[in-house]
Amino acid sequence: VVQLPQAALDTLQKRIQHALGNKSHGIEMSIAITDAESFFQVSSGMTHASDEDFVEASKSLALSLTKAQLNTNAPGGMLAVIRGRVGEQALPFIAAIKAEPQDGFRAQENNGQVDVEYISEILLTETQRLYKIGFLVEVASQYTSKDERSAANYRAFLFDHLMTATETRSAAAYFYSGFLGMSIQSSSKKLTQDFFEYTKTFI
Repeated sequence: VVQLPQAALDTLQKRIQHALGNKSHGIEMSIAITDAESFFQVSSGMTHASDEDFVEASKSLALSLTKAQLNTNAPGGMLAVIRGRVGEQALPFIAAIKAEPQDGFRAQENNGQVDVEYISEILLTETQRLYKIGFLVEVASQYTSKDERSAANYRAFLFDHLMTATETRSAAAYFYSGFLGMSIQSSSKKLTQDFFEYTKTFI
């Protein structure tokens, strides 16, 4: 578990808001897979887990992501799992961010001398778009008789840098379907897009 300083937390919050907030390219998803080993059950159990259980569950999610992209040409990256609260009601959430590292330079000035340092791996910069986010929000704390959580008590969201404001078909299926176990078909944005395209074709 990494405890970030406040400045880093503020920056991370801005990145997530920019990706998933109002007027963003993020879309609401349907939770399709809810079995015991699914992203939904594992991540929803992390919202109130101890640090030790949180770390173990994060390892499980990392392995699931690895398996989901084994048969793709998707590049490697780092999986960050974040726990927090969102909205006026401070609803608990889990965010899983797959970030693909880039390289770059850092400049520092000392006594009028500028030193340039090469950094081989940089993540989540303001201009970087090479990341994907799965976001799960608990809207009601209710459990079934098997102590499993019901998808009806959660809302799920997706951000993928491959999507645009009007085009969702390029989103990486291995991430939202294979890893997150979510469906893009029932989202309001997808239904609106399909309605527009089918109507235009019909006319």
